[in-house]
Amino acid sequence: MKNQLEKWGIEEGTFWGALLVFGGLFFLLQVSGLFNSAFSLIWSSVVTAVFAIGSAAFLTVFLSSPRANWWAAIPGFTLFGLFVAAVADYFGPFVADLVGGFFLASIGIGFLAVYLFNREQWWAIIPFGILTTLGIVAASDELASRWEWTNFESGSIFFLGLGLTFLLVAILPAGKESTRWAFIPAAALLIVSLLIGVNLAALVAYVGPLALIGGGAYLLVRSRNEKSISSR
Repeated sequence: MKNQLEKWGIEEGTFWGALLVFGGLFFLLQVSGLFNSAFSLIWSSVVTAVFAIGSAAFLTVFLSSPRANWWAAIPGFTLFGLFVAAVADYFGPFVADLVGGFFLASIGIGFLAVYLFNREQWWAIIPFGILTTLGIVAASDELASRWEWTNFESGSIFFLGLGLTFLLVAILPAGKESTRWAFIPAAALLIVSLLIGVNLAALVAYVGPLALIGGGAYLLVRSRNEKSISSR
């Protein structure tokens, strides 16, 4: 050991002294808790960099040939969402609360990119709509909790998003496929959204008066028609 140190031009006392100093600093940082904080910071920085680099790599593959490499858009935007989630804490608690919804929506945007570059991949509209809707619902729930919206119904937004998703499937170009069937689930989901969003007790209160008005109008029109026929 001594000969090797002399070969490197390092005195034995200097080597052991430096080793003891570094060892003491290591244990001092560990006892004080600073080592864990520093390790956590380094690890989070490495993971954030991996998310950013991975997202850029997959999106580059996707954009190089969108129709052939459509699959790369999904991990590309997913990793981008993870990158945003990793740095969200630096932008304050408000942004951090919404990052879960943004992450879900970012996965959905990946599916939207698949469809935008290839209309034959119309199926991608469905996961895009579902994930984006879940993201909006998650963000809305956070806002409702923060601002104490007591009468907020996220279920209405969920079914509204699903209904609009199938409506998009029905009306957007889908290559050679016919997607008119999607009007049926779209109508059903939009009706459910309306029923959840509207106060049912208030709706029932209007049913009686509207039924009387409708019945009276029918009798008036029928009486007038019979009178017109008899006069001839």
